[in-house]
Amino acid sequence: MANRLEEFQINLAALRNKDYHYHLVAENAFFAAFANSPVERGRVEVVLQLQKSETMLQVSFDLQGEVVLTCDRSLDEFAYPLALSEKMIFSVWGGG
Repeated sequence: MANRLEEFQINLAALRNKDYHYHLVAENAFFAAFANSPVERGRVEVVLQLQKSETMLQVSFDLQGEVVLTCDRSLDEFAYPLALSEKMIFSVWGGG
């Protein structure tokens, strides 16, 4: 499993305080790395922007693509489109 997810690992501690941009593609091998996941196949492009500073980490990501799901009524497979943009802010608290 580690080999399939290696390209998606980012060592945040090693990053300097600046902006970073990543373009990742999650395909079948990525989804297969997660046991018991409802998604086993698909292709999703991820554009990830990190802004690291002394006190926070801002992460913005855009997902575009589709995954293959199974209908819970007919058990037929179908392609489900994904389009998502999110932003998360992690604060570093150094107080004691």
